[in-house]
Amino acid sequence: MKLFPGCTVSSRLPFVESAVRYIAERLEVEISPSGCNMCCFEPTGLRSMDPDMWMSVGSMIHSMNGGESLVTLCEGCNLSLSSSEEVLSTEEGAADAKERLSKVGMDFGLAEVRGLLEFLYENIDGIRRLAKVPADGTGAVFPGCHGEFAYKSRGSDAGVMMSEVLDAAGCHNVVIRKPMCCGGGLQGVHDQIANGILQDTIGEFKEAGAGFAVVSCVFCFRRLDISAKYPVMHISEVVARSMGWEADTSRYHRTKL
Repeated sequence: MKLFPGCTVSSRLPFVESAVRYIAERLEVEISPSGCNMCCFEPTGLRSMDPDMWMSVGSMIHSMNGGESLVTLCEGCNLSLSSSEEVLSTEEGAADAKERLSKVGMDFGLAEVRGLLEFLYENIDGIRRLAKVPADGTGAVFPGCHGEFAYKSRGSDAGVMMSEVLDAAGCHNVVIRKPMCCGGGLQGVHDQIANGILQDTIGEFKEAGAGFAVVSCVFCFRRLDISAKYPVMHISEVVARSMGWEADTSRYHRTKL
């Protein structure tokens, strides 16, 4: 299993990778770096502006990890690399990628993309066995729209997976049964609408009685933590702490829990 942290985790929220490595170590799951510290060029951005560039980047990342199980720590990366995997799995997509890659001396390859929630859900029995320190309070389950779409395309429900993993880790949680978004895609484009979407989401959390949100998307983490000033934890953080992880992540939380 290889980890693909993505640029946001690596540059702004490195505790997520540390927490996942701690979890994997406790579960006795061998992991290694992906071998390519690249940006996935998250699809709601570059793909709409330059689809050829987006596809070239996806082809390179897949080929560098061909034949491997690639676990993404960012839901933007999950969606981007899952989308490129879908294209590259077709005869036409593979032929196009081979032509692109031949120009830079690379051989074509295809990785099996999985999101962090899938990895945690597959190891839910181990998490339940190792969980000793339950989180205080009630967390609102919030996978975010990138993760929701990526997991749904593989036949899974992100909210259900997250809730059951949190149950296993001893974290009381509530699932908001309606589509929700942090508004991040509109930030900088139409801030008024973006902030309206964010405040509607926070309102749902509060109405459900949640004291904090639990996310698997690092974009959502930053939107809730910085823009909304609402307490938020990354699911890797919740699970790792339930297993005894004692790292100080306070400097990555602008809003105190």
